[in-house]
Amino acid sequence: GINGNGVAIAIVDGGSDQNHTDLAGQFGACTGESCGGSASSSHGTHTAGIVAGTGASGVTDSWGFLRGLGVAPGATLVEQVYSPVYQQPGGMLQLMTESQQSGAIASSNSWGPSGSPQGYDIDTMEVDIGVRDADSGVSGDQPLSYVLAIMNGNGGTSSQGSPDEAKNIFTIGSTKMRGSSGSQDTNIDDISSNSAHGPCLDGRKIPHMVAPGCNVDSSVPGGHSLMCGTSMACPQVAGAVALFVEHYRNETGDDPTPAMVKAALTAAARDLAGHED
Repeated sequence: GINGNGVAIAIVDGGSDQNHTDLAGQFGACTGESCGGSASSSHGTHTAGIVAGTGASGVTDSWGFLRGLGVAPGATLVEQVYSPVYQQPGGMLQLMTESQQSGAIASSNSWGPSGSPQGYDIDTMEVDIGVRDADSGVSGDQPLSYVLAIMNGNGGTSSQGSPDEAKNIFTIGSTKMRGSSGSQDTNIDDISSNSAHGPCLDGRKIPHMVAPGCNVDSSVPGGHSLMCGTSMACPQVAGAVALFVEHYRNETGDDPTPAMVKAALTAAARDLAGHED
């Protein structure tokens, strides 16, 4: 009975096809400079569909699964584009502020300002600040769960980018899911070859969790497509966040903090030690 109803998740990407049958009616109002408007991309449409596609198109694959059904089809999406805001001074935090002001409790981020390790740089610090308080102009804390795809660093020690080394966000790597033909990959507990990993330059372990990312079926402008990347793993978790938030609200009447969200999902995750990394 949980589908993300009443929960808003920001999709910070390159724009989504809001007229796609599986995404029509899923987007709520957006406030700020980063709002996507008419911007559309295959990548952004794909990640949005993974989070909250409805499957309304009825299109199925060879195994009978709805190609456009997301993890949390009852959730509302807030569409933002990261460029050029992220390049401005304070831009990383501004994106989070506008997510929070648009009603989102979490944001899904399948992108990053740097593809190589930067340590604890200013972009990383900004997102850590934003998780605790995304809108400093309002009294008290306005927390925002920040779900991030670790870079597609293709393995190797410290192959992450930025802001992958942040402490308060939820950084996600990628596991195998399906072959390029769409058939089930039987090695689903193996890390996919595209996925980066840590440690951080100060020795901390990242990513915090992994999820299916290679290959994932979802919506694209004009239809559906398989895509492979940590970009596809991140929205799997963002959709799961929406489900958990709805459940937590039903149980307690309150919103979970980003720390509670992260703790709950990592506690429920399986240890993949011993599988290919």
